[in-house]
Amino acid sequence: MTWSTSFLVATSLLSITNSVHAQLTGSVGPLTSASDKAAVKTCNVLDYGATSDNTTDVGQPIIDAFADCGSGGLIYIPEGDYLLKNWVSLENGSAWAIQLDGVLYRDSSPASQSYMFAITGGSDFELFSSNATGAIQGSGYLYHRDDTYTGPRILHISGVSDWSVHDLVLVDSPMFHFVI
Repeated sequence: MTWSTSFLVATSLLSITNSVHAQLTGSVGPLTSASDKAAVKTCNVLDYGATSDNTTDVGQPIIDAFADCGSGGLIYIPEGDYLLKNWVSLENGSAWAIQLDGVLYRDSSPASQSYMFAITGGSDFELFSSNATGAIQGSGYLYHRDDTYTGPRILHISGVSDWSVHDLVLVDSPMFHFVI
């Protein structure tokens, strides 16, 4: 390798290193901590009609909790098993979070190719489990046993700025686990 080739390679690597560094500066994720959001307001889905019996639909209680906490607050889904029969679509929230410490199970009835849990628009959002046991169970095996690979997707996030999803499990999707 000649001196000029070595210099060109070294200069290129330095340039790449500098551009990578530039891409990693600044804040990433939610602007407000989950604890600060909870201090504004906490909306426990049990207070909105949810029960952890895996037979009563938790979809509407989540939507109702979002109506109260979607503009600053924390939606809390405590430990337990919850049936998600009606899909959840939450739009244009700001400075809000969902703490999913329980397990959401997809209803076994056939469903369209839509999203079980969709977050669209808005900003400063966080979806997490504080106990690392929170999960959304898609029951994809019900589709796959019949060689069907099109069906609901578990989680969809679109058009949201300053957000994160962490410390939870997306299990056995009929089609896709996470669409961004």
